[in-house]
Formats: sequence, structure tokens, C-alpha cells
Amino acid sequence: MNSLMNAQMTVKQGVLLVNLGMPDDTSVRAIRRYLTDFLIDRRVVNISPALWLPILYSFILPFRPKRLVANYAAIEIDGKMPVHIYNKALAQNTEANLQQAGHSIRVVSAMTYGNPSIQAGLETLQSEQIEEVLIIPLFPQYCAVNTAASFDKLAAALAKKKNLPKIKIINQYFAEPDYIAALATSIENAATGAQTHASVNCSEYLTDDTKLLFCFNGIRKRQVDGGDPYPRQCVQTAEAIAAKLKLSPYQWLLTYQPRIGAEEWLQPFTSDTLKNLPAQGVKKLLVICPGFAADCLETLEEIDIENKAVFMQAGGVSYNYIPCLNDQQSHVKLMKTLIMANL
Repeated sequence: MNSLMNAQMTVKQGVLLVNLGMPDDTSVRAIRRYLTDFLIDRRVVNISPALWLPILYSFILPFRPKRLVANYAAIEIDGKMPVHIYNKALAQNTEANLQQAGHSIRVVSAMTYGNPSIQAGLETLQSEQIEEVLIIPLFPQYCAVNTAASFDKLAAALAKKKNLPKIKIINQYFAEPDYIAALATSIENAATGAQTHASVNCSEYLTDDTKLLFCFNGIRKRQVDGGDPYPRQCVQTAEAIAAKLKLSPYQWLLTYQPRIGAEEWLQPFTSDTLKNLPAQGVKKLLVICPGFAADCLETLEEIDIENKAVFMQAGGVSYNYIPCLNDQQSHVKLMKTLIMANL
């Protein structure tokens, strides 16, 4: 009788792993639908709707989706977008890992923009009688453009419900030891793969002509002036990884990208840095994007293709992009750690 009562009183728990999102496919229609959802968000474009919406609907949405078809097609995997594949696999593998450890916790993938939406994720969990939900936006460094935007979508989804689950939210994990260790291991493995002698560690590989570049997504400076902690947390992440790898300040760099429009953005800019490094004697780069949990258009197309071309054309000799944590086991371990510490 007591065991039956305990089973009935057990709270069913679930997790939403929330990434930014990508179009459903490479069609113009899917890309336009995604861009509309993304660019209409005031967190993303903080301009008066009276000024922005005519520009968006008259000049951007009619033309930009067509120009992006080739970009998305270049990075798709078996007809699917990388973020969708990796986020789903991360959720499934994390749930399986938790179950192997004796924890019955449901883990579901969701996106701030596009599909599967946060609302759909919540509905999936509630259809399974989940009573307590942990939300993990997969943005290690808190940023209003990304993290707060996911909270807005969550609030909008909850506003439509009469029976609300208990909600817990993780809003940052930029200094979590498992996160730092996972990225440090990725960098160490990349350095090993880029050198002739596997016994040479990352610190020894990064000589005068070889640097490690931490590339983070850029935001407008006025957001920082308004109190956004994002750049400070980016620096702290880079410093923690460098310390883990025993790097000197001269062995690594930090840049931001991209910049859009005439407003002042966080600097130094990635593209400008890449143009100048070869002339300064830096001919080889290891490049990592710690702010992205899964590879997407920004990392695979902008960082690994466009920026690589900039560096090589400026006189670079070697440019090695280090993939995001994606669905690696180290990422699963990180998610498990965050979940067990907050549920």
C-alpha cells in the first residue's frame, strides 16, 4: 500500500532543451516563414515597428529567403537542418543517460523560432502528465537577444494554458565546469589532429604563428550599455577554457560577429581580425564558437566557409574550425549535470 501511494505521489519531471532554431527545410517558403518569426521579434530587432515592419515586409522577406537557399542547402544533412538533428539527438541521448542512471526524466527538444516550438514541447510534456518542467535555453552566456527571447516564447505559450506545470529555468551556464571541460577537450583534440606529433599538447601547438580564436556572436553595444552581461560572460568563458588548457594570454584571441547596420556593435570584429592576423605573423588558427551549443548556419557557413576564405585570402596557411558540442557525449554529460542540479 505504501509503495503504491509513493508511486502516486511521485512528481513526473520533464526538460525542454531550447535552441534558437532553423528553417524546416531549404525551400524559399520555409526560410521566409522562419525569418518572419525571427525578425519580427523585438528582442532581435529593437526598432519601432512603424519603421521596421515596412522594411521587413517590403525589402527583406521578398528577397532575402531566395538568397539564403544555397547557404542552407550547403549545410543540410540528409535533407534536414543541423540544429534540428543535433538538438533532437542531444535530448534523446540525455534522456537515455538519465534512465541508465535510474532517473525517469523526459527530455524534449524545442526551438525559440520555427519547429518544434516551445509551445509544442510543453504540450508534449503535459500530454504525458509531466508536472514539473526544467527549461534549459542552450545559450551558455546569457543574452537578451537569445536567452530572454526564449523566455518570451515560453511566457506566451504558458499564457494559453489553464493548468500550468511547475517551471524552473536555467538562464546561463557559461562557467559550468562540465561545459568548460567539454570545450577544452574539443580544442585539445583539434590541436592533436592538426599536428604531426600527437604527444604535443594544445599549449605547445599554439606557437607564435598559431593562435586559438574564440568567436562569439555579436550584439549591439547599446544592449551592453543597458545592462546585458553577455560580453563579460563571453570573456569569462574564454578565460576559463584558456586556464584549463594552461594557455598564456598571447596564445588566444576573442572576437565577435556579425555586425548589421550602422549601429555600434561589440568589437573586435571577427572579419577584421582575420584580415589582419596573417600580416602580424599569425598564419594558423584553431577556431571555436563557445556560444553555440549546436552547429548552424552561423557556424558552418559564416565561420567555417566565409571567414575561412577571408583568412586564407589574407595569407593564412591553416584554418581549423572546431565543431560545436552538438550531440557529443561530453554535451550529454553537461546536460545531465544541469538537470540533476536543478530538478
